[in-house]
Amino acid sequence: MDFLHILYEGFTGSLSTMLKIAVIVFPLMVVMQFIEELKLLDKFASVFAPVTRLLGISKNASFPLLAGLFLGMSYGSGVIIQSVRTGGLTKRDCYLVIMFLAMCHSLFDDNIIFVAIGADPIIIFFGRFFLALSVTIIISRLWKREPEPEELGHTIVDIQSKQNN
Repeated sequence: MDFLHILYEGFTGSLSTMLKIAVIVFPLMVVMQFIEELKLLDKFASVFAPVTRLLGISKNASFPLLAGLFLGMSYGSGVIIQSVRTGGLTKRDCYLVIMFLAMCHSLFDDNIIFVAIGADPIIIFFGRFFLALSVTIIISRLWKREPEPEELGHTIVDIQSKQNN
């Protein structure tokens, strides 16, 4: 009989937690869809440029960074992949954005879920944010930017012609 009671308590506790998470996640998904449709992240990207400078990444990386912060890793990774494919992100920017997001993704929805199960939101929010900020700034200072060639096409031709001579 104790085993059935344990199963019952486990099931009802899990169901209760899942309902709490659903009540939080579904409205957030609707809000995220509105943010995406209204292109609000594009507008925030230019405002967010000073933070990207502090992190040592280019302004082009602000949109993927914001997408990962506010919309989560799945949407953020899609934006990062698209930015890399279109040439908007350098290898360095891509790694720094991914590093930051690995430590501090989904700032709001993750925190709301942790609060629902009893965590302290201030410690979770600021702890994750400042850890990600500190590590990314340190790594960006250690990983120096590579000088950009003035014109990529001419540089490749020049290199090939120098090798032939």
